[in-house]
Amino acid sequence: MTLAAALVSALLVGVWLLIALPPSSDVWFYQHWSRLVTLHGISAAYSGEPVKDYVDYPPFLLYPWRLVGGLYRAFGNAEFDVDEMSVSRAFSFGLSSIALAFHLATGVALFLLGRQRFGERPAAAAAIAYVVNPAAVFNAGLGLLDTVHSFWLVVAFGLAEAGRSRAGWIGAALAALTKPQTWGLMPLFLWRQLALLGWRKSIPGAAAAVITVGLVILPFLFHGTLLPLIQLPIHMGNIDALVSAQAHNLWWLTTMGHGLDVPTDTLLVGPISYHYGALGLLAASGFLVLWLAHGASEDRMLGLPAYQAFAWFCLTTRAHENHWFFVLPLTALALPTGRRMVQVFTAISVTGLANLVLHDPTILSYLKNVCSDRVLHAMELANCVANLTLLTLWTAWLIRTRRTEAGSNRIHRGLEARRDPA
Repeated sequence: MTLAAALVSALLVGVWLLIALPPSSDVWFYQHWSRLVTLHGISAAYSGEPVKDYVDYPPFLLYPWRLVGGLYRAFGNAEFDVDEMSVSRAFSFGLSSIALAFHLATGVALFLLGRQRFGERPAAAAAIAYVVNPAAVFNAGLGLLDTVHSFWLVVAFGLAEAGRSRAGWIGAALAALTKPQTWGLMPLFLWRQLALLGWRKSIPGAAAAVITVGLVILPFLFHGTLLPLIQLPIHMGNIDALVSAQAHNLWWLTTMGHGLDVPTDTLLVGPISYHYGALGLLAASGFLVLWLAHGASEDRMLGLPAYQAFAWFCLTTRAHENHWFFVLPLTALALPTGRRMVQVFTAISVTGLANLVLHDPTILSYLKNVCSDRVLHAMELANCVANLTLLTLWTAWLIRTRRTEAGSNRIHRGLEARRDPA
């Protein structure tokens, strides 16, 4: 009952934010891309010229955009006139509501997945903590689509840990087809599946993922536009080639808040550019996560996807102020495992909300009435320090816990060997 009230509250606040706040700048792109796939079909998404006629997202989001575009065309603008579309609050509301719908769906998923493992009350508490979280509701109220790939990641890792491998693989495939931020978590997902099931028993799940991908890209296969889709990662690699696009991470701190002015190919140390420096750090964090996952207890394993997502946000270049978001629901998935995850969840909620607020044009205009630019700049850098401090403490805790578990396992194996010398 409490969870239902939380869902309704989040829905009402989210709808109010979607109506009260000006649409985010991203909604302009969503409008044109929705118009593109509605008038010319899903298969035309990657065949035109940037920016209006070329979608720079993977293909899953084309389907909800096509749905909203079809409804708008049927009930509002049959000709899909560009000028009328651009000023239509109903159309922008419909596109932005996709984010809110997946936010609420994530809350339900957290409850259902947690109930099976931890019981009803801890699962409800974790779901409520996420659903009414101010940072999460504000992000959804801006219409930002981070909630979509976050939902699929929660489904993927939650179902995989619950023993439902095939469904977990499907969730992982849909996450990868939604936003590139998820791609870095796929090695961890695969590693865990192989550790739990071995490669033979993982084949049905992998086959389910391949079938899922095939169904999503079916329009491209039918219309002979698969090559532009395959070339999408190359195109995305050329977008926002900046050290930090207002993400409060290592690079925003390194450039003292001027990451938007520094291209990623700028030299950082000697012949090493920011781009390759970040790649090196990301590779190191990826190997660290796989080491942490080796022999991990079920409770510790639940928190590793959130840790890797947060490490990615703190260490990658090109990140935006909202790209931290998927850390939050992944952390909520592990909330019932103990006090540490509650502390992490609380900290990320604060720093994530600060990152959004300090770069939201509407709120920033009010803040500038009471704070000088120097104070706001100091707040940004302080938030960077807070994120990096959290990453350091989280890393130290995971390494210490991993070593403790490994030591306990060795002792246990030694005792078993003494009981059974043969």
